[in-house]
Parts: sequence; structure tokens; C-alpha cells
Amino acid sequence: MPPGPDDANAMARDATDANHAMKELAETKSFLDTILRSSIRYSIIGKDLGHRIISWNEGARRNYGYEANEVLGLSSDILHTKENLESGAAHEFMKAALDNGSAEHEFERVRKDGTRFWASVVLSRRDNAAGEPIGYLVMSSDISERKQGVEQAEQTSRDARSLIEASLDPLLTIDPAGKITDNNQAAEQFAGYGREELIGTDFSRYFTEPERAREGYQRVFAQGPVTDYALALRHRDGHVTDLLCNATVYRDEAGKVSGVFVVARDNSERKRVEERMQHQAHYDALTGIPNRALFFDRLRQGTILAKRERHELALLFLDLDRFKAVNDSLGHEAGDEVLRLAASRIRGLLRESDTLARIGGDEFTVILPRIVSRHDAAEVAAKIVDALAAPFDLSDLNGSKREVTIGCSVGIAIFPVDAENADDLVVAADAAMYEAKRNGSGFRFRGSGELPLLEASP
Repeated sequence: MPPGPDDANAMARDATDANHAMKELAETKSFLDTILRSSIRYSIIGKDLGHRIISWNEGARRNYGYEANEVLGLSSDILHTKENLESGAAHEFMKAALDNGSAEHEFERVRKDGTRFWASVVLSRRDNAAGEPIGYLVMSSDISERKQGVEQAEQTSRDARSLIEASLDPLLTIDPAGKITDNNQAAEQFAGYGREELIGTDFSRYFTEPERAREGYQRVFAQGPVTDYALALRHRDGHVTDLLCNATVYRDEAGKVSGVFVVARDNSERKRVEERMQHQAHYDALTGIPNRALFFDRLRQGTILAKRERHELALLFLDLDRFKAVNDSLGHEAGDEVLRLAASRIRGLLRESDTLARIGGDEFTVILPRIVSRHDAAEVAAKIVDALAAPFDLSDLNGSKREVTIGCSVGIAIFPVDAENADDLVVAADAAMYEAKRNGSGFRFRGSGELPLLEASP
């Protein structure tokens, strides 16, 4: 039966639809080809299942340096490094894309001139209409600059860490809650704890004064960098190290405060030197008792306190009798020993609140910062006179038995009766001492105003 009009119309419609579909397909292919050709940032390469290159865009030409006619039909192995081919990494990557539909990785690639660059590679499997694999589409971009930046950042981080670990000073980072977030080996050595023990713990617990440590930490947030903040660190075994700490806040990339960075240095030796210098400046090197400078400082403080609290203070001025004869006949070594023994005897007679000082040569002073009556001063003076009248054994100096006898003269002045300030009180006590010496040693009081010197029993 010949086809009717309806059949002819149907066939015409089918032909029209087919032509329209073919046109859309051609337009789509042209559109995709245009994208492939015009892309300059990304390398877009088509490969068959045998890894032969079948398409090559402008981006591929720019990245790899090959013209399309130089690579079409060739194996894509020319784009891989020798190492990736020999290790099988390149072919494993392609197998992963074949099995899973796509794969992504970063590889080092090779240009036409032999130079290398890093690329981020996305490999997709190409299938036909039946879903069967027919090849690959490779899209990649040059990430050399980013890779170099990451490597430089990592190297900078490693270098910084090396510098931190090379530091002999303890270094810490502490979060806003006061927990240790990082430390170097020096910090571990100073504290006696390992890194795993320090991280996450409260930093203040390792100092002898935790509250002071926290105060310094808070000061960094409130006032900015803190320098030479003195703290004492207690080691795990109990010994203490004096530190001077410098601290400042550190911030994240967004500028938000992340915590505090602390650099500490061992101040123990410096502190010992300062204490030794302070001691040398205020204490007599021979006897170990306060020297003239510390004596006057304590005397002035004592008179100020006595005036404020309205009580009396006594000053005893001592001069050793017959000391010059010992020095001249037995030598300075013997004289020094007598001075040391004399200071020791006097010190044993005094209260902790009293001050014994050597103000020069064979002269000593005693400050009694609070007395009830003149009798208190007389009692101390009498004990000193008796103690220094006893013989001094110098046998150890030369191995032979030798004793010397000296004695002393003591002048006593009372504040504020005999003087209204420290300097005048010394003058008064000194005058009383010379009066005692003129009278054959013992001790004497300085009288008030125009009254004559008052003698106490020697």
C-alpha cells in the first residue's frame, strides 16, 4: 500500500527534527571547540585510551610550549617527568580516572624546552553514547607560583622554628586563657618538664609567685609590650631561677590577638652580681657588718622613726684601745683578726633590731633603735666593755700560742636628748667616746645642753 499524505508529513517532520538536532550538535561542538581553543589559563588536552594526544588548546600551547601540530598523535608521556613515569605515578593516576571517572592531583610537568613546572591536574574519563570509555580529557593549570609560595612559607616556618630552638633563652606562646600553646627546648630545660607536659597547662603555675605572673600577663593586653618583668621560675626539682621576661601580643592573619609571646632570660648571675655589689657597697669586707654608708642610712631612719613614735634612740661610739700596738708588733694580719673577733663578740651581745657597724679603722658604732631609759644603753655598753677586755686568742695565725688584750672606750649619746638629728648625734657620741678614753676607757654618756659629761660605771 503506497504511503498516504499523513505518512509523508510524518517523514518530513522526522527529517526536520533530525536536521535540527544535527544543527544543535554542530553548534554545541563549535561552542566547545571555541572554549577549548580560546582558553589560555587552563591547559585542556584530549587523549584516547592509548594516551595519544588528540586535541590541544591555546592554554596547553602556552603552558607546555608545543604547537598543536607538534604533539597531536604523540603519547602524553612527553608531558610527564621521568620520575613520575618510572615510579608509575602517572599511569596510576590515569588508571584511577579510568576506574572512577575522574582523578585530581598535583604533578610536576615538563615543557618543550625541558624546564619543569607544577600543575594542578584534573583527569576525566570520556565515554561514548553507550557509556563506554573512549579516552580522557585533561585540564590543568600552572600552580608553580602558589607552590613556591607555600614552600617558601613552609621554609620560613622551618627557619623560624630553627631559630626558636637555637635560642638559649626560654620562649613561650600563651593563649588568651593563659594556657601554654608552644615552647622551645630551653623552656623545657629551665622548667624541667617536657613539651607534652607543658602544652595546655596554665603558665603561671611554674612561677614562685603565680599571681604576679598573671598580673604581668594581663598588663601586656592592657598596656602593650612588657620588658624586664622579674619573675622566679621553679624547676621541677625545686630549684629557682630568676628571670627577666619580655612579652608582647601576637596576632593571626586577620589581625585578631591570638595570645602572648614571651621571651625570658636567666637573670640569676646578674642578680647575684648586683647583690654582691650591693653588699660590697653597704657592708665591711673584713668583718661582714654594715659599713659607714649603711650605718648613716640606718641611723637617719632610726631617728626619723624615734621622732615620729616619740621614743628614745641610743648611739654607742666604740674605739678599740691598744689596737695600734697589736698592729705594729704583730702585723696587719693579727690586727685584722682582732677586728673580726671583736665584731663577732659585739654582735653576739645585741638584739636583731640593733645595728653594729664598722665606720673605719678600729672604730665601731652600735645603734639601739628603741630604749626605755639610759640604763638600757649603759647595760649594753658595759657588756661590750667586758667582752672586749677578755684576751683574744691569735694562736691559729702562726701556730704558736699567742693572746693579746686590748679593751675599748665607748661614748653614748641619746636621741633626741643629746642631739636632734643623726649627724649631730654622731658628733655627740664621738665626743663622749674621747672623754671615756681620756678617763682610761670604759663608757661615758654625753650630757644634755651645757650639763657636764655624765660618767657611768666602766
